[in-house]
Amino acid sequence: MSVNRKIFGLASSALVFAGMAYGQALSCAVGPTSPTNPIELRSEGATELVSDTTTICNGTTLSIQGNVTAFISGSGVQGITSKALTGTSAGFSEATLQVIDNSGGGHATVYYSGVVSGAQVTFGTSAVPVLFPVYNFILQVSNVRVNVTGTYPAVPQAVTETVFAGTQGVASLFNPLTTTVGYIRNGLAVNGVASPVYTGAGSTTAGTAGTVLSFPVCQGQTAAAFTVTVTELFAGAFKTQTVTATSQGGALLTPASANIPGSESGSLIAPTGLPSTVGTASSGTRIKFVFANIPTNVTLSVPTSITQAGILS
Repeated sequence: MSVNRKIFGLASSALVFAGMAYGQALSCAVGPTSPTNPIELRSEGATELVSDTTTICNGTTLSIQGNVTAFISGSGVQGITSKALTGTSAGFSEATLQVIDNSGGGHATVYYSGVVSGAQVTFGTSAVPVLFPVYNFILQVSNVRVNVTGTYPAVPQAVTETVFAGTQGVASLFNPLTTTVGYIRNGLAVNGVASPVYTGAGSTTAGTAGTVLSFPVCQGQTAAAFTVTVTELFAGAFKTQTVTATSQGGALLTPASANIPGSESGSLIAPTGLPSTVGTASSGTRIKFVFANIPTNVTLSVPTSITQAGILS
């Protein structure tokens, strides 16, 4: 009888231990995105910035180390394309996890660079794990960019982000939380005079240039042979390199709060301790024109800049 009691006691201990290992270690809830309304993602864009997600958590009773992974989903998403970092940060991306004090205790925000793999980005490694604080905190995922080219939806398509946190021996520190972080829309229209309008600047449907002129062979010409017009299909489809008072109609706002309309910069720019290139853009919106079926010995010249309404682009 005493042997039976010992065996039963051991089994009970094993069950209790297993329950602790795979239980929910953090109490968290979905917070608001930043900006609050999901960002409009241009269907022509290969590096479209999605909204930041926030996860609001209560502090832990014991210090926990682990990792945080953000998964991007959507029928038009071809993967995460956040800029790769170089130098001592090689192997990481500009996608950043912020662990922000939500207790009022004045604790400094801690930043972790992410490693991108397909449609997911993971923060925290075995060498530098994410430290989940004992005080109340917010997990904010910033600078996540996605490739949505070739979608050209008839109606806006939702893109979602699911945030998951884990650690060794624990399947999930809290229930995975999913948030809508953007909607894919046709952003640009391309047309010429007396020709149809083609939505989606990268559409596989060939466009026809307007005001086409014919020139005699072997004679140099200085007049424009044709014109192409590119226009926005929604406000903010054309973005500046950085957010400025000019681009915001006189109001200087941060990229995260003013991305519509906004800039090509990220939602978190060069935070303390990370490379200065994090969140930065090398230019404003760029549009590529592809010319096909050019005859032999013909030289095609295009302007190096376009001036309209006093704005040089």
